[in-house]
Amino acid sequence: MMTHLRTSWSMTIPIRFRSRRKSLNTKFCRIAPGVFLVAEDTAGLLGTHATDPADTPFAGEGKSVILTLHSIEITPPELLGCPRCLENTVFSLTNSYAPGGVIWTLSPQVPDGATLDGGGEAAIFQPGNIGTNYTITATSIAIPACSHTAHVTVCVPGSVEQFIIPYIDEPPTSERNAFHRFQSTPLSDASLSHFCFVQKVRGYCSVSNGVFRKVNLYGRGLVDINFVNDVIDSRTDNPIYPPDIRNGFHYISDTPIREPYLAGQKTELYFTVGLYCIKGIPDSGAHTQPELGIPFETKTWDNLTTATTNAAGTMSFTHP
Repeated sequence: MMTHLRTSWSMTIPIRFRSRRKSLNTKFCRIAPGVFLVAEDTAGLLGTHATDPADTPFAGEGKSVILTLHSIEITPPELLGCPRCLENTVFSLTNSYAPGGVIWTLSPQVPDGATLDGGGEAAIFQPGNIGTNYTITATSIAIPACSHTAHVTVCVPGSVEQFIIPYIDEPPTSERNAFHRFQSTPLSDASLSHFCFVQKVRGYCSVSNGVFRKVNLYGRGLVDINFVNDVIDSRTDNPIYPPDIRNGFHYISDTPIREPYLAGQKTELYFTVGLYCIKGIPDSGAHTQPELGIPFETKTWDNLTTATTNAAGTMSFTHP
């Protein structure tokens, strides 16, 4: 039957109660996702209203119906991450009232996939090693129809593909280009954007004894291309290499030393490209060489170029 609940501000809200199978004296209705109004109707008042209460006396005088609002809300409601940043994630009940407690469940169940442990007000999510979408559900024990869900995407990076283009020698320039790319599971721009490349460089580019070519690093001005140890290779103070996300891939590319060579100029640069969880990489402070943690995978490449000129002044390149 259709019953109406009259609020304190005189708004009439239509409510349709359904009986619980275990007890016809307890009825409930869903009024919002995860929110149920439960009526304990021991006197059997619900269903005794006359068609026209103004003409027919109400049969429930002196009796009562106990109304309880059951509410379940999971926080956080949605997450996307990888096996590293999602480890030990806590999902908890907020703005919730569920007498008798709740049952936490996780679906789907995947071999080597995510697990959910705990009960009561919180549960701990372990992401496992499989990239897929999961649903976490908290269900009221007292009113099983009262539940709420949260959604988690565990994304896992695929192997990094490396493409090194052979040297293009067109005196006075010599260029070598390197491309790196990967895909993720599940495949989406959001999953691809969860990971990032950071490139480090070591070595030098000298034009004569003790004189080096310069490069603008970290947006802090020109510095000599003479790095005894690995340093973050970034033109801005953000360590992350600017990505190109398209066609189902996350790409980066680099072509060092594009300026014309001088006679006797020598380049000996060694690069290391690492793939990281973006949540573990600071978005500033590259000039301080911050700790970056352990990459999922690394690739190395180099640029080894020497420019020489003959007696006629013709330039040529060698790549030892």
